[in-house]
Amino acid sequence: TKKIFKVYITYTSGSSNVPTATYGSNGAAPTTGFSSGSFSTGQTNAVATFIANVSDIKYFAIKITGTVDKEFEINDISILYRARPIK
Repeated sequence: TKKIFKVYITYTSGSSNVPTATYGSNGAAPTTGFSSGSFSTGQTNAVATFIANVSDIKYFAIKITGTVDKEFEINDISILYRARPIK
């Protein structure tokens, strides 16, 4: 099992519409909102930091949804996590 701390998403966005991000864990649908973090408009190679702080994760899913400009582009997604020791 793992503990998820943060999700970093590098992106480029247009001037008006940006999506929202949610997550799900251990097979649940990705409907839980992150405790902080969001996308911003008018960005080039920006990094959005989403904070999750959830423990005992075996499976983790991210859902990015919403109406976006044609300029919106995701370049990279990184997940900061630590493996939990076996007890």
